[in-house]
Amino acid sequence: MWRYDNYLAVSEDFIPVFSEDIDKNYRGNWKFFIPHAQMRDMLEKLVIALERAHGGDKRSLWLTGAYGTGKTFACFVIKHLLEDELDEIQDYFEKYQILAPLWPRLKALRENKRYLVVYRSASGHITSNRRLMMEIQQAIKNQLKVQGFENTFGESIMDHLVSKLTDESGIFNWERAFSKYKGRFRTAESAEEVIQRLRAGDVRMGEQVAEILEEEGLTLMDSPAAIKAWIKEVIVNNNLQGILFIWDEFTEFFGNNVPVTPLQELAQATAEMPFYLFLVTHRALNQFARIDDETRKKLLDRFHTCQLEMNPVTAYKLIANVIEAKPGLGDEWEAKRDSLWSEVDRAVFHIKILGEQVKKDELKMLAPIHPYTAYLLSTISTLYSSSQRTLFQFLKTDEPGSFQWFITNYPKDNWYWLTPDYLWEYFFENVKIETIEMISDILSHYHSNKGSLEGEDELRVFRVMLLLTALWRQTQGAHTLLKPSLSVLKRMFMGTDLYYRVSEVAESLCERNIMLPVPSRDDCEYIIPTAIIDRAKLQECEQRAKRSLTFEKMIDTENVNAQFASGLKNLLSLQGSAQKRHPIRIVSARDLRLRRDRIIQGVERSYEVGVILVVARDDEHLHESEDIAMELSRAHANYCILISQIAFGERRWNEWLGVNSL
Repeated sequence: MWRYDNYLAVSEDFIPVFSEDIDKNYRGNWKFFIPHAQMRDMLEKLVIALERAHGGDKRSLWLTGAYGTGKTFACFVIKHLLEDELDEIQDYFEKYQILAPLWPRLKALRENKRYLVVYRSASGHITSNRRLMMEIQQAIKNQLKVQGFENTFGESIMDHLVSKLTDESGIFNWERAFSKYKGRFRTAESAEEVIQRLRAGDVRMGEQVAEILEEEGLTLMDSPAAIKAWIKEVIVNNNLQGILFIWDEFTEFFGNNVPVTPLQELAQATAEMPFYLFLVTHRALNQFARIDDETRKKLLDRFHTCQLEMNPVTAYKLIANVIEAKPGLGDEWEAKRDSLWSEVDRAVFHIKILGEQVKKDELKMLAPIHPYTAYLLSTISTLYSSSQRTLFQFLKTDEPGSFQWFITNYPKDNWYWLTPDYLWEYFFENVKIETIEMISDILSHYHSNKGSLEGEDELRVFRVMLLLTALWRQTQGAHTLLKPSLSVLKRMFMGTDLYYRVSEVAESLCERNIMLPVPSRDDCEYIIPTAIIDRAKLQECEQRAKRSLTFEKMIDTENVNAQFASGLKNLLSLQGSAQKRHPIRIVSARDLRLRRDRIIQGVERSYEVGVILVVARDDEHLHESEDIAMELSRAHANYCILISQIAFGERRWNEWLGVNSL
């Protein structure tokens, strides 16, 4: 029996996860990015910012989008458009007419001077403003050298540190200081090694040295004003048209307790000089609870905001571009595809009524992916993709339910189409979804009833019922093709033998109370049965749990029923006599803000140094916690206050309440 992989393969040029290494090793692959309306809008905002025609145009850029929407890929498209030779990028604009109007404007910007484009990824390690500024400076220095600019910049923070440590005429003795603080340098054997690593650009080491110099009373040139002056000098001395600093995966920065004022100042610098931050996050600015409304407004005023989503048309074109017939088998595959397509030709009409600008021949190129599978795939990618599951990985990896897995194992048992039930298997079956709150009951219902299903047909229909339920709920009924109804279910299996039995299978599931039918005049919707659940009683239990199991009670070291306290305390407890010298207390960030001086208690002996660990349930509770801790530390020298940088989180707290209270 033949299999699809006898005829088909995913293009070798297709890369499911684009990265800096991929871009370096596969020159020209950036051109495989298929631009769409949102990409055009983003490039237009970038061109407007670079043109600097009006005051309001001179802003940095902020790009948001879910996992798997191509944000990193888009970043490297921008990088190449600003760096590569003009004749190398002109064909990209000519190939995609959606971008053509922007070519004369970009060309005019590029013909004068060179742009320096800096790319950085990940920000979880940025735990201070100094580290943020050091990383920016070092990345700019490194990129200048890559582009052939040597020593055409002033003294950076890292250079300043080296000068302080090697100044023989100064009063600071680095050898003596290294011996004094040697315990902090676990990875450096000598004072000289520290200097060598600073010269090599070890920013983490630089941050450690900077802290020591401050403790020794030395001042550093690390203010936002000094950094802006340094960047301006770089632009002028190198005769640059401007600097675009792309910082990918910047979401984690806002999870750290770092004041955003210096970030605001760096973004504001765009109004004064052609330095542009290009921040990339998978959450929008209004989703960061720790940022207060006033700060959020200030940040928004300093950025052009952009968004990338995986819309259906883009998904269709992407899939069609990466599915290829094997060499010499194109005619044979085309004949098989024509025969296969004739069975679903009627379904194309229903997809067109959504207003999607897609032609019948374009949908045909997706085979053996069912047309409705492709449509749902783009929606799932936007709503439920994780760092491990995206549309791109669906096409390239061989996990159960994926495209590669399907063409390796099918057709078999007279099943020829990759129908939407395989999407459930790939995205939901045994995968940890990062945004799960709204569909946790759907996942639970699936796992509770999967074992009672009778045969493959019931499994397929049940999976699609729940998949549609999840999408219908999450999109708030935006598209009728996502409604978990009988008419839609039948379309999902058009072209298969199951199409003629969907009604019968659905009825069987309802007879056994696995799903509940809600008949209408000309259709029937299916919902998860809820009659056996006393919602009022459930809400009463939930409220009682929230009242009795407060976060503050669970971290109270004096409360014998506290479930978190002992674990947190053990993380900090020392051994032997040292344990007696350091009484430990756990408090919430909320109590730190509301009670302040009242949390300072427990140290009764002169030889004791109290340790207070501050933990937060929600991000917003960490707001101002560092300033309050510093104020208390100045007033109470015999206390060490530690602040957890990451909040417990509303989702994890509610999950814990559910496990422990019901």
